[in-house]
Amino acid sequence: MSVWVPVGIVCAVVFCLVPPATSFTIALLHRDRLTDPAVERRFGFLYKRYRPDRYWWEGVLQLQELTLVAVEVFARALETSQQALLMLVAFIAIGVMNAAFAPLRTHLMGLLEFISLGVLSLTVTLSLYFVVSADLKVAAADAIGAIIVAINVGLFVGFVVLIIRKSVPKLKKKLMRLIPKLQRGGDDGGSPAGGNAS
Repeated sequence: MSVWVPVGIVCAVVFCLVPPATSFTIALLHRDRLTDPAVERRFGFLYKRYRPDRYWWEGVLQLQELTLVAVEVFARALETSQQALLMLVAFIAIGVMNAAFAPLRTHLMGLLEFISLGVLSLTVTLSLYFVVSADLKVAAADAIGAIIVAINVGLFVGFVVLIIRKSVPKLKKKLMRLIPKLQRGGDDGGSPAGGNAS
């Protein structure tokens, strides 16, 4: 025990706290050169999806994810209903923080994030019926289960449709640029044969 406790503490610090601290540090050190091409190539994945004044938000996002993992791991000692309530508290806190700071560059991304968090919160809330209601009727349980499945499937389908709608115009543009090149390649390949035949 005297060996593994310090090892666990060191691992928790290294694997949990170092990544968000590194993201914060990189963003702060390069905050005056975020539009520099060299900085964008190396570190753009850390800040390009956020508003210019929220360039440091990737570290906050990692801390939010760490909070959810901590709740999932350390709340296992609690009752199931208490675990669910604690997870709801974490979801609400994250949702309020995201709404207050609005870090994402586009409104659509912020909306999708809010909807995802809302669906997660609804799923956890509806699942509480199966925990706190010992005399839940079969019909009610089936209805609640159907609602949970419906909202999650609806979210998934909505994301797929949105991805397809956003991707199709880009694919069309690429095809429109590619088709003339293929046609020219075909013509070039056929011209020597025609010349030899003549």
